[in-house]
Amino acid sequence: MNRQKRFLTCFLLFCMMICSGLTVSAKKKAPKIFATVSDIKISKKKAKPGDEVRYKFMIKAPKITAYQECEYGVDHIFLIWRSQKKPYQELKMSIPWDNGSKKHKANLRVSGKIKVRKGMSAGKWQLAGIYFNYNEPETEDGNNSLYIRHRKNANYKKKRDNEILLDLSAASFQVKSKASADHQTPVVEQSGVTFAKNKKNQWILGIRVSDKSPLKSVSCVWEDRTLKGVESQESYTEYNLKYNKKTKLYEAAIPVPLKDSLTKESVFSQLLQIKAADIYGNEISYFVNVGNRQRFAKEQKLDIPNTILYSDTEIQKYVEEHPEVRYIE
Repeated sequence: MNRQKRFLTCFLLFCMMICSGLTVSAKKKAPKIFATVSDIKISKKKAKPGDEVRYKFMIKAPKITAYQECEYGVDHIFLIWRSQKKPYQELKMSIPWDNGSKKHKANLRVSGKIKVRKGMSAGKWQLAGIYFNYNEPETEDGNNSLYIRHRKNANYKKKRDNEILLDLSAASFQVKSKASADHQTPVVEQSGVTFAKNKKNQWILGIRVSDKSPLKSVSCVWEDRTLKGVESQESYTEYNLKYNKKTKLYEAAIPVPLKDSLTKESVFSQLLQIKAADIYGNEISYFVNVGNRQRFAKEQKLDIPNTILYSDTEIQKYVEEHPEVRYIE
């Protein structure tokens, strides 16, 4: 009888150990919280056109560099403010953090202001997200960014390795306005695009953009190519265009490409994209010089010839005789 009792006791202890082990192994790992947001303050909860809404809050991210072993921390963060009525409007704001420094600051006190304009959507505006951009080369999976997105009642809920959900409801305000909201995107006039040398022997790209509201930005993207195609992500360069009152065009000087410093291969550079945005977040993007490339099949396109530069006459002659090399994927 004693032997049976000892056996049952040992058996029960064994079962308890197994169950205990299962319980421990079943626990979920705590999500990796790369940043926290606190002390959110909004100066006006209700604002009319002409008012300024001031905001401030604290972001704490002492260990943010641990994510994907980022060496330099955060270059900038971007705040996305979004209207809550469809069609949505967005205001994007860029704020420097480490700004190229090799030493990452643990905390950032964010502050700024939003000028309420007539064309802004009436109703609630919400801080929809905070986007962290690393100051480092693209990682192998092409992702070097972190995100905090607003979701009501969420408390640092992990969505992906680089994304968490947080209730940012405190970062909101109401716009009181009877004016019609502006939802029209800017228009780039194809006939208003020029590309020629100026008196300083610089190649100047000029673009005529029309919009009933003030424009916030106009930019263009150029891609550098060899005869093998685009070499890397660094082969794409974006230029900001400034308004020229004399020509009434948005203009930028585009440098002539140089031969590859390592391979000594010849290079040609061609205009790929034109982007424009107004102060209400209405954006438009056109692609140029894409040929039959399938990844641009559904994009808006413009036909703007002769927006191409060469590192030397040898590659210029070859590309002009074999234009298909401009579109190698």
